[in-house]
Amino acid sequence: MTERFIERLLFACRWLLAPMYLGLAIALVALGIKFFQEATHVLLSIGSLAEDQLVLIVLTLIDLVLVGSLIVMVMFSGYENFVSRIDVAGGDKLGWLGKLDAGTLKLKVAGSIVAIYSIHLLKVFMDT
Repeated sequence: MTERFIERLLFACRWLLAPMYLGLAIALVALGIKFFQEATHVLLSIGSLAEDQLVLIVLTLIDLVLVGSLIVMVMFSGYENFVSRIDVAGGDKLGWLGKLDAGTLKLKVAGSIVAIYSIHLLKVFMDT
């Protein structure tokens, strides 16, 4: 009796992750706003930017897109792996959804982090 109660409680605790995934969705919106701020900035000042400054801004935009993609992967895959299956009406399902287990997700996150920090390193190199 006690064992069954503890198991049910532990299983139900997976729903504590759901608000965290919603928080990632809010972070994705904030990142999107920052992306469009940077894109607007580059469009308004494109005539006065030097080539190296333009490259740095483009690298910043690429960096923001990579972080956004990482958030989407973690948000969807984590929710589906640890909380509940995602049932989308109309068959509008992502091809990789349901095929990304925790181990594969870790590899993709590690690869994304390497790409993101490679861009940061290139930006630092170009600033000097």
